[in-house]
Amino acid sequence: MELGIPSKLPSNYFCKTLTASDTSTHGGLSVPRRAAEKVLPPLSQLLLGICLANRPQTVMPVSVLSSDSMHIGLLEAAVHAAATNSCFTLF
Repeated sequence: MELGIPSKLPSNYFCKTLTASDTSTHGGLSVPRRAAEKVLPPLSQLLLGICLANRPQTVMPVSVLSSDSMHIGLLEAAVHAAATNSCFTLF
């Protein structure tokens, strides 16, 4: 809380350094179960997702894509969707 204004940041969070093994070929990523149960709402209440149609499309040759750029693209899409109150899907 700063100057009597409640923070918009969540009070529960976790940090994880992502590695290539944390992602799937379908664009999902793994999260430790304890962290997910502590921070995320139950799946029946989860109304978030990544709408690929809303993402700005950038054409890149497949040879240029790396696991790092794919991670950044996924995180960027999630942040953009949250900032614009758009829906997105978690796999």
